[in-house]
Amino acid sequence: MANAPVPVGVGNSFNSLAPNQRTPSFMPVANTQDQSGVDNGAIFVVSFAPIDVNNAGVLTLYDAAGNTALMLNQEGYETFQPTPGMSYYFNSTLGAKQVSFIQPSSWR
Repeated sequence: MANAPVPVGVGNSFNSLAPNQRTPSFMPVANTQDQSGVDNGAIFVVSFAPIDVNNAGVLTLYDAAGNTALMLNQEGYETFQPTPGMSYYFNSTLGAKQVSFIQPSSWR
């Protein structure tokens, strides 16, 4: 899991998650889309900014069926390739300042 830089692009972002708060479900949005709304082969970046970096808890990305797609246990980001047409949601055990699911067009 990497720390900086921060991806900038198209996607979904959620601020101020309370502990064990589930985000609304979302479908990844890509810059170039097929009929399902997602680039086949598009790579997204999942980022996690926990409330307490020394006690981050676990951020879990779930698919619509409730299957674990990705887990982060410290501040940073990880790449992820979504399934076309699938929706996703986040849950953070100890809360988060921000979580995001971005198809990067640049890095800052």
